[in-house]
Amino acid sequence: MTQGNHESAGHDEVFPHQLTEMGKKYVDAMLNAQIGLFDELRQANEEWIASAQSRLTLASDLCAKLMAARSLPDAASACQEWTKQRADLLAEDGRQALTHSQKILQVGTRFFSNGSLDGTM
Repeated sequence: MTQGNHESAGHDEVFPHQLTEMGKKYVDAMLNAQIGLFDELRQANEEWIASAQSRLTLASDLCAKLMAARSLPDAASACQEWTKQRADLLAEDGRQALTHSQKILQVGTRFFSNGSLDGTM
């Protein structure tokens, strides 16, 4: 075996190893991206369920106040209070949706800009 053939054989052995390492890094980055996305979606879902429960409680409280109202001003006051609290819940829902959307976009942007989450690929 000549010197040139020996160097070529060594190069051939390193190249598949490098491909394997690149593939492993890519798969690891893809898995990490999926984990990040699913975690964020899980958290958003939990917050959405909690918000739905808050809306149900708020509606139930309104019904109780309306049933207990002894006059039209009492009923109007209960409705005004409900409207304010409902608007506050909607604003919070919007903030949470925006926050989760931004986090999901950040994970996707980091991954698709480099093909990895840590920028090493």
